[in-house]
Amino acid sequence: MVYLALVSVLGLFFYLWLEQNSLVQKVQTEIREAEEELDKTMRQSPSAQGGKADMSLEEKAKMLLEKVTLNEREPFTAIRSLTLLANQSNMKNIKFTPSAPERYYTRGIPAFSGTQDEGAYSISVQMSAEGEFYPLIGFLRKVSALKRIVTIDAVQVSRDDKLLPQQRISIKFRVYSYLAPDASLE
Repeated sequence: MVYLALVSVLGLFFYLWLEQNSLVQKVQTEIREAEEELDKTMRQSPSAQGGKADMSLEEKAKMLLEKVTLNEREPFTAIRSLTLLANQSNMKNIKFTPSAPERYYTRGIPAFSGTQDEGAYSISVQMSAEGEFYPLIGFLRKVSALKRIVTIDAVQVSRDDKLLPQQRISIKFRVYSYLAPDASLE
């Protein structure tokens, strides 16, 4: 009887491990596809678009502001969104720890120009919570559907016998902000 229970528990953990790896691979594939699409878009010139006129500067700024906040020194709006999603996913004891903003670079080329402070910044946010595995998957899907760009740098799920069926969850997010010339992160 004990042997059968042990085999069942091991089978369940193996299934959960496979499901987690599947989600991580899916997220990595989606990130890779998004990067490829971005590279493809960046390489295209107006002549490659069949003579279409380039978007105006105002249209580009509007599009960017839908995905990246302007002059956000602290990631409060991102934390509010993530907290709402975590609450919807029945997570408990949710805590966030943001880090200092860092200049954001792509492939060694600065993603900004102009004054020294002007440019794109990334802000790391560490989240810790307690929750069940399947609602965690739903939470990560909701995060990936946000209009704002939020990347997931790391996910750690650890078991605590005192919390079962819930798990300790630690996720490292990265959010982005653009600092206009008239603002400062200091």
